[in-house]
Amino acid sequence: MATEQTFRAQFAVDCRTSCEVVGISPKKKTVELKNHATGEVTAEKYDKLVLSPGAAPIRPPLPGIDLPGIFSVRTVPDARSIREWLDRVRRIDPG
Repeated sequence: MATEQTFRAQFAVDCRTSCEVVGISPKKKTVELKNHATGEVTAEKYDKLVLSPGAAPIRPPLPGIDLPGIFSVRTVPDARSIREWLDRVRRIDPG
């Protein structure tokens, strides 16, 4: 079974479980997380943000929903697909 440590070690992804996103600031690139085990709310910086609530994804009929770089994440293979996509993008545009 994939754990938070697995995602960190294999994919360089800081994965948080049992947390609820209570606020996002795209301008500051921060996300506010409420830890359901402790009740603590923290603000965390991010480079790229992936929200994976564990439920089947809802894909609303929004313009751009099918553009490259828009992913649903439910499994480790899904995460691998994202990593591969990011690696390809970095090779094309390393800046």
